[in-house]
Amino acid sequence: MRLDFRLLVIDDQPGEIEDAIEMLRMSLEDKGFRLEVEIAKDISVNGIDAYCKAEGRNIDLAIVDYRLGEEDIDGALAARTVRRRLKYTDIIFYS
Repeated sequence: MRLDFRLLVIDDQPGEIEDAIEMLRMSLEDKGFRLEVEIAKDISVNGIDAYCKAEGRNIDLAIVDYRLGEEDIDGALAARTVRRRLKYTDIIFYS
């Protein structure tokens, strides 16, 4: 049984959700899981696509900020980019 849970965070200000991620980490650890968090360093379409192509099989859940603060990408486009590579990975939007 695999007890590692990998979370991909796509956010232009990931520090603002550190507390929520820590609460998730504690909840999963109480259930015997270990949370590994990957924060997308390049939130451009090409950056997200490249990351998902390389690491996609290892991602259990992607969380995407709807308002990314970038001119050329928003959360909907980021989610479509993730979905194109990771058809069966759950995605959660937040703002």
